[in-house]
Amino acid sequence: MTRESNSFDFLRLVAATFVLVSHGAGFWDGRNDWFADHTGLTTLGTVGVAMFFSISGYWVTASWSNAASPRTFMANRALRIFPGLAACVLVTAFVLGPLVTTLDARGYFTSPLTWAYLKNAVLDLQWPLPGVFEANAMPKAVNGSLWTLPVEVFAYFTLGVLALVKGLDRRVAPILALAFFVLYVVSSQGLVPWLPGRILTSVLPVADTAKLLMAFYIGATLRLDSGRWGRPWITLALAIAAIATSRTAWAPAFTIAAVAHGVILLGRHAWPVVHHAGRFGDFSYGLYLYAYPLQQALAGPWRPDVGVVTYQLISFAMVLAVAIVSWFVVEKPALRLKRRTLLPGGRVPTRDILQHSAQSVSR
Repeated sequence: MTRESNSFDFLRLVAATFVLVSHGAGFWDGRNDWFADHTGLTTLGTVGVAMFFSISGYWVTASWSNAASPRTFMANRALRIFPGLAACVLVTAFVLGPLVTTLDARGYFTSPLTWAYLKNAVLDLQWPLPGVFEANAMPKAVNGSLWTLPVEVFAYFTLGVLALVKGLDRRVAPILALAFFVLYVVSSQGLVPWLPGRILTSVLPVADTAKLLMAFYIGATLRLDSGRWGRPWITLALAIAAIATSRTAWAPAFTIAAVAHGVILLGRHAWPVVHHAGRFGDFSYGLYLYAYPLQQALAGPWRPDVGVVTYQLISFAMVLAVAIVSWFVVEKPALRLKRRTLLPGGRVPTRDILQHSAQSVSR
């Protein structure tokens, strides 16, 4: 599947935009997510992240057979995640932070919080920078979007273990998707008292982790067994279930499942115009990484005298510009280091001619 034979690049941009818009309302005046308020399903940001994880599950599953070894597989995944993340952490700590902090330079750079923030580059999540965004409507969290990245890496790990133990068995992925669906509902409602409240790191709730892994394995399922599971009526049934359970504990679970399923069915087609969205690069990861801190800056220290809609538009333009720089300066050069697996004689298996570098992962 070539880059322009599908619409996944466009859908990743849509997903990143959903997250940006969802966060923006809260940054501007502390209001709730309008999509959740009006539908009773889940937040628009959650919809966007579910799209990312499902697309990731679909393409990472496809890319497993391209890797020479599990080590190569994980190295290639790391090349997509960590260079862009490290650059974002450094820019945030040493460029944005000093520009917006309420402290003087000495106070900022001698604070332990400044140096602790660098741990984000290795997925040890740290939220504050000293004197940064403390008076904002959503104070102190400098880049709240980073919480999904440990879950993403954990999803890669579980897929690799699954592939080594069972092979990429098309029967296992849907079972895991269902298991994470149940775990999400059970943990989000506290139905099993002995379940731990958090997992992976000290700041990730089990419920939030489970919902993203559910989306990831729905995408993996559709890659492994599209004939059985890739049917539009399944998306429709999940959407109807979500609407029927609106404003109940079940609604977010069904909504995430419907989104995760439907986005793959949409993405596999080369829709007019939008299938060219990735012609110049994949800017969705940069959009996701930089949106939160730049929106916080625009909602606080750099706040313009405009309404919320104009604020969202200015935010999008600013973040997109930074995302483009991130792609060409950091992400694209890093992706060139990926290695392809060749058969004897240098042949690439026909079934593995996938868009390995740009399509294999999201965010």
